[in-house]
Amino acid sequence: IASHTRTHPYLDQLHGEDLRREIMGDKQALEALFGVEVAGFAVPFDYYSPEIADCARECGFAYARMSEFSHSYTPCRNWHYWKTGFYHIEPGLTEFVEGFLHTPEELAVCQIVGHSYDLDAENLWGTLERIMEQVSRDPRIWSCTNLELVGYLKAMEQAVIRADEVYNGSETQLWFRMGEDAVVLNPGETMNL
Repeated sequence: IASHTRTHPYLDQLHGEDLRREIMGDKQALEALFGVEVAGFAVPFDYYSPEIADCARECGFAYARMSEFSHSYTPCRNWHYWKTGFYHIEPGLTEFVEGFLHTPEELAVCQIVGHSYDLDAENLWGTLERIMEQVSRDPRIWSCTNLELVGYLKAMEQAVIRADEVYNGSETQLWFRMGEDAVVLNPGETMNL
C-alpha cells in the first residue's frame, strides 16, 4: 500500500502546510482504513522537488517513488528521489523485461509501475500475465514489494565487506553470490570469502 495524496493534485502548486496536509492526510486515511503503517509514497504526475521529498520524509515515508522512469536495472540509492524502472504502457515493456532476465548486473531490479485501469484500457492483461509467468519461473528472482526492496537494500548497506570476509550487521537475511552459488548470510553472522 502506498499513498498517492488525498486529491491527486499537481504538487508543484502546493507548499508548506497545504503540501503536508495533502500528503499526510492520505497516509493517515490509508492507515485508518487498512490498519497498517503506510510507508510508501507514489508521487502523482511528473512534478517533484526537494520540498516534496522533504515533506514525504518528514511524514514518515520510507520512500517516495517519482513518476519519472530510469529504464535501468540499477537499484535506486536515494529513496526519496526514486526513479522507477519502466511505465507499463510505454512501448518496449517486453524488451525491458527480457533485458532484465539477461542483464550481467549482479544486483538488478526490474520494476514496472502504472495504473491498474490501464490494464483494461490498453488491453495489457495478457502481456503482464506472460511477463509474470516468465519471471516467476526463474529461481534467481525475488519478487517483492517496493517497501521490501527498500528494506533489503538498506540492510545491504549495513554489510561490512573486507578482503576476506563479509559481516551482516542488519536484522535481515542477505544473499551473496559465491562463484556460481547463492549463499545466505544471516543477521549478525560473518562469512569467509
